[in-house]
Amino acid sequence: MYHKFQYWDPYILFLIFINDLDCDITNWVLKFADDTKIFEPVCNQSDYMKFQEDLNRLFSWSTDWQMLFNVEKCKIMQLEEVIKYMIMVLNLDGSILKEVAVEKDLGVMHGF
Repeated sequence: MYHKFQYWDPYILFLIFINDLDCDITNWVLKFADDTKIFEPVCNQSDYMKFQEDLNRLFSWSTDWQMLFNVEKCKIMQLEEVIKYMIMVLNLDGSILKEVAVEKDLGVMHGF
């Protein structure tokens, strides 16, 4: 007979592994399976800097744990029109993130 902790489901191990992904992140983070979303209203330069710092923290976590994000799949979506004079260029690992108007998420199209 197996001890109840002798065999761990790989999915449970993955969830335990990514459990601290959002530590020290100031913006909202949603995690579902291997999908991560970070969001927060960005109304000024200070908000923008906080958002970029959180992206840097996420990238640092991913390199520390050797579980890199696929930067080509990382995108920015603005759900409201931002202040026109702000130039918002966010990056992950030095790669500028692509901005999209519509994105499919869990089979549902979202956009502004």
